[in-house]
This record gives sequence, C-alpha cells and structure tokens, in this order.
Amino acid sequence: MSPSEIQQARSQALSEAERMLSATQDRDPESQVALTIEHFRRIAELLATLAREPAPDDDEFDAPLDGVRFWVPLPEIEAVRAELAALRGEYDRLISEQQLERFAF
Repeated sequence: MSPSEIQQARSQALSEAERMLSATQDRDPESQVALTIEHFRRIAELLATLAREPAPDDDEFDAPLDGVRFWVPLPEIEAVRAELAALRGEYDRLISEQQLERFAF
C-alpha cells in the first residue's frame, strides 16, 4: 500500500472508531449492538487492511548514540533553507560589489 492509502485507511478507522464510541456513550454496557452485514464487512476490511500493513521500522527513529534527537517540521526547514539561499545571494552580491570597488579608480 502507498503511504497515502495507509493514511486513508487509518483515517477511516479513526473516524469509524470515534463514531462507534460516540454511539455507545452513556449506554448500558449490557445493551446489544446491531450491525448490518455491509457495515460489519466494512469494519472487517478496515481491520484487515490495517493488520496486513507492516509496522513502521522503529530503528529508523531511534535516538543517535549521544542520546539526543531533534525533529524539525518540514515547513520550518524549508523556511530556513529559503532564508539561507537569500543570505548567500546577498553575500555573493556584496562580495562582487567589493571586488568591483577594489578595482575602481
């Protein structure tokens, strides 16, 4: 399964679980629940889909040997990269101006 399909299945499972929990809230714990065959089949397919998907490789997210691991959100990394590119451009511009001034008589 693709990552988007996995995320979609997880989202559907969460939505279904929230709906089921909401429906049972403030109900007698001994009450019976009735499902249509179609609804039962959808829940079973959802469980099977999630159960067949391999667990994420936990080793990938282990802390490094020094015991410290930082996580930075991708939008923040992209913003810092853009700022760095702008600063490098400004640096290059200033260096080229300095070179021109050095040789101006």
